[in-house]
Amino acid sequence: MLLSSEKFFELVEEIGGKSLNDEQREAITYTGGPLKVVAGPGSGKTEVIVLRALYLIAVKGVNPRSIFLVTFTKKASEEFFSRFVSYAGALKEKVKELSFEPYDVYAGTLHSLALRVMEEFQFSRFERYRLLEDFERDILLFKEFQDLKEEGKYSQFFDFFQLEREGITQEELYLQKLDILSRLFEFIPQNLVDWRKLRGRKGILGEALELYVRYRKLLKNERRLDYVHAEELFLKFLKSEEGEKFLKGDGSEFFPGIAWVMVDEYQDTNPLDEEIYFTLAKKSKNLTVVGDDNQALYRFRGAVVDCFIDFEKKCKERFKADAKVVSLSKNYRSDRQIVAFINYFMIKHLKSEKDEKVKKAWGKLSVKNKERIKFASGIKSHEFLGDSVVELKAKSDEELSKKCCRFVKELKRRGVIKSYSDVVLLLPSTREFSKEGEKLAGYIKEVFTREGIPVYNPRSKALVRQKEVAVAIGALCEVFPSEKFGEIVGETVNFWKETFNSEASPELKKYVENLRERLKSLKEGSFNLVEVFYSLLQFEPLKSFKEELLTSLNLAKLSRFLSLFSQRVGEIPVEDGKVKSEWLAEFYGTFLYLLSRRDKDLEEVEVVPEDMFPVMTFHQSKGLEFPIVIVGDLTEHRGDFKLGRLERLFGRSLSWERNTIDAVRKFYVAYSRAKYCLLILRKPEEETEEEAKPWKLAAFPGFETDWHGEFSRKFKEKVRREEGGH
Repeated sequence: MLLSSEKFFELVEEIGGKSLNDEQREAITYTGGPLKVVAGPGSGKTEVIVLRALYLIAVKGVNPRSIFLVTFTKKASEEFFSRFVSYAGALKEKVKELSFEPYDVYAGTLHSLALRVMEEFQFSRFERYRLLEDFERDILLFKEFQDLKEEGKYSQFFDFFQLEREGITQEELYLQKLDILSRLFEFIPQNLVDWRKLRGRKGILGEALELYVRYRKLLKNERRLDYVHAEELFLKFLKSEEGEKFLKGDGSEFFPGIAWVMVDEYQDTNPLDEEIYFTLAKKSKNLTVVGDDNQALYRFRGAVVDCFIDFEKKCKERFKADAKVVSLSKNYRSDRQIVAFINYFMIKHLKSEKDEKVKKAWGKLSVKNKERIKFASGIKSHEFLGDSVVELKAKSDEELSKKCCRFVKELKRRGVIKSYSDVVLLLPSTREFSKEGEKLAGYIKEVFTREGIPVYNPRSKALVRQKEVAVAIGALCEVFPSEKFGEIVGETVNFWKETFNSEASPELKKYVENLRERLKSLKEGSFNLVEVFYSLLQFEPLKSFKEELLTSLNLAKLSRFLSLFSQRVGEIPVEDGKVKSEWLAEFYGTFLYLLSRRDKDLEEVEVVPEDMFPVMTFHQSKGLEFPIVIVGDLTEHRGDFKLGRLERLFGRSLSWERNTIDAVRKFYVAYSRAKYCLLILRKPEEETEEEAKPWKLAAFPGFETDWHGEFSRKFKEKVRREEGGH
């Protein structure tokens, strides 16, 4: 039995407890070919994606296994399934004749779906390889490109990127080179660069391609695939005999073929992904993309907003079909003043942009004739807050942190918020310390903790500084000591050992001593590093850390890293009571060195703990909403010089201009997360205009320092007009 459209909407609106607007319904029901949904912040796009998939199944009779739905993150995939299964269960409860399995839908991130499908269809080329985790990839590059430490090796290529050389060690310079290699090795496949045709070139490009060919050979010899090259292999699968079976089906219910392709966050896709999506939809032409050019955030990971901008053009070229465009412009998230502000923010930037090149770039990299965001939430700000868009000024980060803390405590005291997790601080970077010293996130952590408010900052790049991780690594360093190789890691080893000595229980210290004695007594034998690590967890304080949510996640992350390292180097060899120096060199000189220098993030939880104050990057906040949003570090955004050079090398246009546009869009995303109040932290020096770096002032509408006063005046006049002058 299938439902009529009218009955479907009657039931899902009853289940969801809210009405759908005309644009949402149009996006859900359109079945005439390619569809582009331009979805502004707070416009209910997740609901639309969920209900579109459900509509195809319950109304159009589509087999769930014919739907291929791509989300940008694992978290978004889990959110889709949570809502989809909830709606499907409630719908089947109301209509007993409906029978389908919601988990039959192919839904997830592109790389997870690629791996699942290639395994499901037993793609022979895929079966030869194992996926390379990010940290394992760091180790692989570090070990295999040691020749780059030699002066003059690939000098034209690396000189092109103008690496920092003054006051740094050879090891630090080497890590800079590895960063560039990591970007290069992703950029080439992501952008479908025909590297085979370009081989043999001289100069910078020739050296770049030589390095890339080395990496491909390395992956082949190691029988490994990184995430990008797994997607590249998936594209080859789709064009293979096994892939044809997946795409066309075999006429059975189990292999019906792919008939509907839906992609969320399409503004953050890249040419390789785009080619995959058009290949998936080549038979049906039913390709739906959902996104917002003003929320494009992931250029640094290879995203090209042009894919979203030029979608209609690409459909004409590939499908010989016109794409339908639907705009979701009603905002169901924010207070009226916040909606007015984010519109004002973008319009002022576009109108008052001084650089003609950037102005033209805005036109090329934006959806044409885009609608303004419309207030539809009905939300009113709390009377204590007064204005919904507020500034908080101070002369220093420390003073800002203190004022911010007082503001948050007052919100809790007055009952404006129930939990500290109802407020979020958004920053371009949430590092707590840098070479220059303490940053705003660091001051916030210090001040809030002192006032009894725990801070949740998983992107602080400080995994190895967490007490639970430091105790565990410190214990391993005591079990397998090495003065010679310990110097490679430097002060961090001393920090780990000092933390172990100050925090470890007498029982843990005794156990570590016994392990050392046992090692010394061995004439010949071996230890398993992961087993040693797990044995440490039975003693305090690691036993208690293992039982607490956040600390246990960090220990689990360390465990994964240890496991990946162990898979590479094998058991710990012991001879005449000593660990062989080759293993110690790997442990200290590679594993611990990279762990301390690569600034690993803490493990994240799905939902911010209620009793904690979250500090997040703009990227983390994408897709989220909070009652109160605080935004700081307004001029900390930096143009990505290395990425710009890489784009220039391979002929991508508007590289420099994209830095400014990227910066504005990041603040737009941050500002539009707020429901009731947007608080902006400012320092006097942030009002200084830097002509050469307009992205430094991206947080300020139109680069004006008096923007808030002008906005407040215009907004209040607008409200008076709408209310008939009352």
